[in-house]
Amino acid sequence: MMPAASLLGGLLFFLACHIPAALSAADSADEGGVIVTGSFSILHAAKGELSPEAAWQRRAEFQPLNPPRNVNAPGKEAWLWATLDPGRGTVLEIPGQLFNYVDVWFRMPDGEVIHDYSGVHYPYVERSIKHTNVAFPLPASPSGKIDTLIRMRNDTSHSMHFAAIIWTEEAWHNRLLGLRLWYGFILGGMAVLLVYNGFLAFALRDVSYLFYGGYLTALAVSVLLCSGLAEEFFWPEGKPTPMILAVSGIGSLFVVAFANSFLRVKERYPRTARYSLLMGTTAAVLGVATLYNFTVPGIPSDVTATFFHSLVVSSSLYFIAISVRCYLAGMQQARFLIVSMFALMSCMLVYWSYTYAVTPFNLYSGHFLEIGGLAEGILLSLALSDRINILTAERRAAQQQSLEYQRFFTRGLINAQEQEKKALSEKMHDSVGHAMLVLINNLKRIAEKFTDQSPEIREKIEEQIEYSSVLMDEIRDISHDLHPHMLTRLGLAAALESTIERAAQSKDLTTDIDIEAMEGDLPDEVEIALYRIVQECLNNVLKYADATTIRFRLEQGPDTLTAILEDDGKGFDPATIDGDGLGFSEIVGRTSLLGGKFDVASKPGQGTRVSIYLPIEAT
Repeated sequence: MMPAASLLGGLLFFLACHIPAALSAADSADEGGVIVTGSFSILHAAKGELSPEAAWQRRAEFQPLNPPRNVNAPGKEAWLWATLDPGRGTVLEIPGQLFNYVDVWFRMPDGEVIHDYSGVHYPYVERSIKHTNVAFPLPASPSGKIDTLIRMRNDTSHSMHFAAIIWTEEAWHNRLLGLRLWYGFILGGMAVLLVYNGFLAFALRDVSYLFYGGYLTALAVSVLLCSGLAEEFFWPEGKPTPMILAVSGIGSLFVVAFANSFLRVKERYPRTARYSLLMGTTAAVLGVATLYNFTVPGIPSDVTATFFHSLVVSSSLYFIAISVRCYLAGMQQARFLIVSMFALMSCMLVYWSYTYAVTPFNLYSGHFLEIGGLAEGILLSLALSDRINILTAERRAAQQQSLEYQRFFTRGLINAQEQEKKALSEKMHDSVGHAMLVLINNLKRIAEKFTDQSPEIREKIEEQIEYSSVLMDEIRDISHDLHPHMLTRLGLAAALESTIERAAQSKDLTTDIDIEAMEGDLPDEVEIALYRIVQECLNNVLKYADATTIRFRLEQGPDTLTAILEDDGKGFDPATIDGDGLGFSEIVGRTSLLGGKFDVASKPGQGTRVSIYLPIEAT
């Protein structure tokens, strides 16, 4: 799977390399464009009340536009009039793509009137200039200026920030090139993010990525609708109905669902999750209702629109608020969500301040929604990738904690076993061993009484004395195996040397023992563990090795205790031994319990070398 950082880094690098070219193209276009917004005057009239001739006759009623200006008024149409100089350029552009109907009449000096139209409700194929923007060819008029009349009508209460620019032919083509590059970068970046997170959704089986994919799709569709690209590529014959409100409502639902799923709001704050989902669902329903021109009886459409926009904004504010709340509660993965929504909201404020005519027109304000959408998409993808890292770290921490619990439990179990063995060993040594010694001494006294009277009885008693002595030696050996009393009394070095010598004597083996003097006292559990490991290794040598010599070396380093046990026996292939073979499972368990290492080196016919490394500072 491609790391998120590499994918997003590549995307950012691509944009960083190419966006300047697009902006440069736009800048060069700006040099060839003349903003003529201030030349217009405005008159509002009821829809269908005025014809172009009637509007021209009422020119005295027109008021100066005084930009910036929202020219939309519910139930009315805006008429704008100005005298334009065609010598300034060949294209008249009215920036903004959400205008439903825009009609223009050019009255030439000779009295000829030329009518043209554009807007999202007019078929794209009928536009004089086939482009997503509202633009008209400016008629040539060598003999004078052109009397220009524009009618703007919207079927919704959406704001219409009016601006007008006259472009030269070269500057217009540069502007179109810049816009093509820009929308290619924006939509291409969103497509890459959508594919990447869709892959993660199916790979990780996490519904959060699906909700994010739905939200990112809503952002991309919003860009298509606001840019006018939807009419160019999908509805060239005319879009059947306005869709931007529906997409905004559906996007609000997805952003709420994403936040609730990603931040596990339902588990943490169930009531908040229910109310937020109700808010998002209401926004989606109201948005979809606009596709069917549905209105609430008795409530003006502008009130419904205001309520709808408040729900969309509230969804974004909820996204920020719940992210901050979860972050303050210790959920680190919420930090990218906070930054991403602040980035989008900041860009949306700039965009809305432009569309609602709060700030003057410029070539870039209308693109801040697209900038915010892409920035948020990148940051949310980082959040989702960050979540993978956090969950991986949490899983590793949980595994480490589980391992620590397992080690703690195992260590306690081994200590309990050692204590039990020690108690049993002491009882055998002190009680049973002492009783056997008393028994042997009593038998010896009895035997002395039968020295002359009954040699046969004395012989039987001496047999019992010999048998009891053997039994007493076995009891001592068992007691020693259960707990090395010498380890407690004389220390690790003496206990290991005694154990190795006793094991070698039982098979007439020669020994080579090199034990360095220990500096300070080692932890009891380290001494017990090493003793038991060496004891198990000696048992393997006696049972399987057919060796003649045993070599043992013990070294104490700054933070590691190293023990090496070698024999010159027949050896074996370590790969053929399973986990429980030769007592390795117990050896590995004791070694790993203390954070140490256990290594076996052996080949058939070349003996065996066992190396044990135990940390002595960590314990």
